[in-house]
Amino acid sequence: METKVIELITYTRDNAVLGTRQYFMSTSDHEKHIIRIQEEICSRKSDERLSLHKRIYESNTIRNSPYKQNSNVYKSVDLHLLNKILSINLEKMEISVQPGLIFQDLVDVCIKYKVMPLIVVEFPGITIGGSVQGGGLESSSFKHGWVIDTVLKMDVITGDGQLYKCSPTQYNDLFYGVSASFNTLGIITQVTLQLQPAFNYVNLSYSHFENCDQALKEIENICTSDEQPNYLEGIIFKHNSIMIVKGYHTNIVQYPLLSFGKYYNEWYYKVIQKLTSKSDNISSIHHCVSYCDYVFRYNYGAFWMASTLLDHIPLGETKLFQFLFGSLLTTKNLFRTLHYDDKMFLKLSKYKVVQDIQTSFSCAKICLNYVQNDMAIYPIWLCPIKCTKTPQFLASHYSLDHDFMLNIGIYGRPLKFPYNPGELHKKLIELMIDTNSRSGFYAQCWHTKDQFQRLLGENLEKCEQIKVKYNSQNKFFNLFDKVTLNEAEREQLAQTVENLNDEKQLIMKNFVQLFKAQCVKLP
Repeated sequence: METKVIELITYTRDNAVLGTRQYFMSTSDHEKHIIRIQEEICSRKSDERLSLHKRIYESNTIRNSPYKQNSNVYKSVDLHLLNKILSINLEKMEISVQPGLIFQDLVDVCIKYKVMPLIVVEFPGITIGGSVQGGGLESSSFKHGWVIDTVLKMDVITGDGQLYKCSPTQYNDLFYGVSASFNTLGIITQVTLQLQPAFNYVNLSYSHFENCDQALKEIENICTSDEQPNYLEGIIFKHNSIMIVKGYHTNIVQYPLLSFGKYYNEWYYKVIQKLTSKSDNISSIHHCVSYCDYVFRYNYGAFWMASTLLDHIPLGETKLFQFLFGSLLTTKNLFRTLHYDDKMFLKLSKYKVVQDIQTSFSCAKICLNYVQNDMAIYPIWLCPIKCTKTPQFLASHYSLDHDFMLNIGIYGRPLKFPYNPGELHKKLIELMIDTNSRSGFYAQCWHTKDQFQRLLGENLEKCEQIKVKYNSQNKFFNLFDKVTLNEAEREQLAQTVENLNDEKQLIMKNFVQLFKAQCVKLP
């Protein structure tokens, strides 16, 4: 094993290439970029606020960035070249990467060395830095928590240009403080992740429930069981049809092999939905999926969000359409098109609710009742999460009272008309406050300042104290201003939706843009 470590480190220093892609960057080249970034930060004027360079065609968020439109205030920090691997240590089972590395590249390289991360987020284009600062999670989160809970150490540059090498034992307040801070505390320039041995496949087993209470209880029981699967998630297709999916690592194909990695494959959630009709013997049904297909199983269709696009397109749900145009419907293409036109993006947004609510199991049914009865949105994703006791004050899975929480993923269109998006979200936020729940800030945040303060409470003040300690106060954008809708956006989105006629026209324009984006390279 000693020889392997030395060879691999040498391999990365030599700016090695796997196949035709260059995945690695040398330490010397990395350090040159760090010096440049520090100089950019130190050149900031006193009234400017630091934020990452706007790369709208690579965003995986469901919101615009209007705060970056004021050139007198916005000071850009360009990290777009920091998207490589720096080293892999097979003895310590850890990998050091730059923040712009996407999970697709991370997995591609790790698999070649028979290792894999503890958590791989479901969209391959999400970056490591984004998942650390934005709260990345997945179906292994009931074992490992968020992505940041698998981080061993990281380098962070604060508002005065100082670089800190942080870990759970060194500058640990800064290390944990960046969790869910969305680049408002410091800028990550290097992350070291824990690795585990790789497996070639994931075996899937299923349980179907007609009662939501029973399904929630089963998920909670699995979280505390001595014999846990490696992956665990649930999907609510309707009020009396809930599927729990468990995944187990394996190197042997024991069951029928499913594929979700090709554009012509049936989407993962549709395969699971079809199994609900076989609920009488569901416990006897098992499937096998390649590891890569499993971890990125929601890539085509972005969970089920692209289904609303297909609803308005002639023959959109047919196999012929999928064969001809299915390659357009990756998360990369969908997000790229969504962010191409800010005005169209905003108009489309009022037809969708995209939120992740993280709540205790004891309050999960209350939250689900509102989503199912008042919003009438299906499917609903259920992803249990191991809570953290570490001082990640802004993280929604930070809890001293609970060992596990449930992420409720709401990604779809309300089916009760008329509805007012502003009113729906106002009630949802008040419900979160009442149940001590939290939402992910990557999505549309309708919170008022008062609601934001009530949700985060004294944790906001604790993070402000960290800013002061590391000389980052008044040098980055305020978290509230950065993640919430501004007044103009609220006003436009708060218009009552009577029907889907306008959405159909917008969807067709969006699809045309999607097709153009695939045929020609956007600027």
